[in-house]
Amino acid sequence: MKSNQKTLQKIRKLLSGRAVAVSALVAAVAVMMTYVSMNMRLVTISDGDQSHNVMSMSKDSGWILKAAGLELNENDVVTSEWEFDRGEIVVDRAVDVTISVDGVMRTISMTEGTVADALNKAGVVLGKDDVVSVSQETEISEAITVQVDRVTFEERVETEAVPFGKTSYETSDYNKGESVVVTAGVNGELKKTFTDRLVNGEVVESTLKEEVVTKEPVDEVTAIGTYVKPAFNISNQGGSTPDFKYKQVLYGQATAYTNEGGICGQYTSTGMLAQVGVVAVNPNIIPYGSKLYITTPDGSYVYGYAVAGDTGGFIYSHPDTIVDLFMNTVAECYAFGRRDIVVYVLE
Repeated sequence: MKSNQKTLQKIRKLLSGRAVAVSALVAAVAVMMTYVSMNMRLVTISDGDQSHNVMSMSKDSGWILKAAGLELNENDVVTSEWEFDRGEIVVDRAVDVTISVDGVMRTISMTEGTVADALNKAGVVLGKDDVVSVSQETEISEAITVQVDRVTFEERVETEAVPFGKTSYETSDYNKGESVVVTAGVNGELKKTFTDRLVNGEVVESTLKEEVVTKEPVDEVTAIGTYVKPAFNISNQGGSTPDFKYKQVLYGQATAYTNEGGICGQYTSTGMLAQVGVVAVNPNIIPYGSKLYITTPDGSYVYGYAVAGDTGGFIYSHPDTIVDLFMNTVAECYAFGRRDIVVYVLE
C-alpha cells in the first residue's frame, strides 16, 4: 500500500515538472509569435516587368533579393522604401550602350537617360555636322549600338585645260595647196573649286562650287594659200621690142613698199635714194644696178623703167616674188597689192 503511494507521488511530481516545461514552452512560443508578427513585413520586389512578393523581417535589400533568388549586376541600381508592416524594393537594371566613334568602340552601362546622356557620359563631343545613327532624344530602355559619323567639309581646287579653237583664212601670200600656221594655238586654263563632304575622313560627295577661266585660249590661225603661180622662166635668148632691147625676161610676182612716214629709211641698201624707179630685188637673180622694164603680162599695169638698187627680207622669204616696187604712198602699195609681173632685164 505504501509502495503504491510512493509511486503515485513520483508520478505527480513528474507531471508537475512537465506541466511547468510545457507552460514555459507555450510562453516562449507565444513571445516568439508576438515578435514575428510585430517584425514580419510583406516586401514587394519590382524588377523591370516582373514583380515578387516575399515575407521578411529583414530590411537588408541585398539579403532579401538574394533570398528571393535575384542576382544583381555591377551597374544595377537598387532602391527601397520601408513602412511598419510592408516594404518595397525596386531594381533598375543597367543596360549596355555601345558607341562606335573615331574607329573605337566604347561601352557604357546606364539605368536611365537618353542617347545624348550616353554620349555625354562616354565623353563624345559632337561637331555641328556629325551624324548620330539614333536620335539623341531616344530614351535608353534596352541594349543598343550608336554609330557616330564624323562629317567635315573641305574645299579642293582642280585646274584643267581649255582647248584652243582653230580658224583659217585664204590668202594669195601662199601658193595654192599650202597651209601655214601663222598663229600657234595655246590652251587656256580653267580653275574649278569643289566642296568635298567627308564622312570619317572619306570623301562621299563632291559639289562644284565655282569655275573660273583664269587664262583664255588662243585660237590657232592657219593661212590657206590660193596663189597659182604662173609659168616662171628666165630667157637667155635676148630679144627686142619696139622701144628697148633686153637680155633676159623674168616672170613672177611683184609686191610694193614705201618710205612714207619714214617706214623704210631714206636710202636703200645700196646707198641710192629711196624713190620711185628704184626697186628691191634678190641680187642673186637680178644683180644690183641692173636696168629694168616692169609691166604686168597683160599690160594692164606698167611700172616702167627701173633700176635694181635695194633688197629686203620679204624678197628672200617669198621666192615667188622677184621684185618689190617702190611707191610714194602706203595707199598706192595697198592698191597694187601682189600681182603677176614681167621683168625685162635691159641690155
